[in-house]
Amino acid sequence: MAGKQEIVELVQAKLEVTKKEAEASVDAVIASMKETLLTGEELVLTKFISIKPTIVPAREMKLAFREENNIVQVPEKVVYKAKVSKALDK
Repeated sequence: MAGKQEIVELVQAKLEVTKKEAEASVDAVIASMKETLLTGEELVLTKFISIKPTIVPAREMKLAFREENNIVQVPEKVVYKAKVSKALDK
């Protein structure tokens, strides 16, 4: 698995920059991606991946293991659905 440090090293080698410059570049890209998703927009990296935030509405849920007060309120939440490009199949 490639983590952030491995990606920083790859960027450093590709761009022939210092590790500090490569890390700043990776951090900027990650911050931009996070900002896009937090605004509710879909993030699309063509021929790589698309990530779409989806709102799951609030709902009631019945708990089978309780006899009394077995209905609980589940609050609305955002889930992120990712779809990997078919270009990666090659």
